[in-house]
Amino acid sequence: MSLQKEYACSECGKIKNRKKLRNINKSWICIPCQAEKRKEKRDYLLHEVLGVRRRSELEKEWRRNRAEKKKLMDLRNTLHPKIKGSREEMKKTPKSIYFYLTFTEKQVLFKKYIGLGLPEELADKRVKDIVKSLHELVEKLREKRLEEKEIGVRFREEFAKICMQPEAK
Repeated sequence: MSLQKEYACSECGKIKNRKKLRNINKSWICIPCQAEKRKEKRDYLLHEVLGVRRRSELEKEWRRNRAEKKKLMDLRNTLHPKIKGSREEMKKTPKSIYFYLTFTEKQVLFKKYIGLGLPEELADKRVKDIVKSLHELVEKLREKRLEEKEIGVRFREEFAKICMQPEAK
């Protein structure tokens, strides 16, 4: 026969000895039920009183916002179809990118002529003549009404020929 009294938990109804129970508000509650009650109270204070939202609620809201944004983007894309010659295409292919020699290309030609033993004045004059001849080539091709891409290809081919030509002193 045990000397300790046994009581029933008012929350879960399990019979436990006095050491495992607490007397709270004139009712006997076991330790696990008391811990659960404290947890619920902390959650209530945190989420209801202080207004801190649960992570799961935030994730649901984020998913919903992402879905709404995706619908808006799809709607925006369907309302405004791409127009031929739009800005994006113009950015991809600038108008006259291949129709002039850059500073570095001119330097390459200049160094080539200096390496062949020409004086600086003569090398500079030859580079200027090449630039002029390439400009005239582009004008002739434009008069023939070729496409800009085709003109660019021919311009680059002509420049490559000039770069690869070994010239005599």
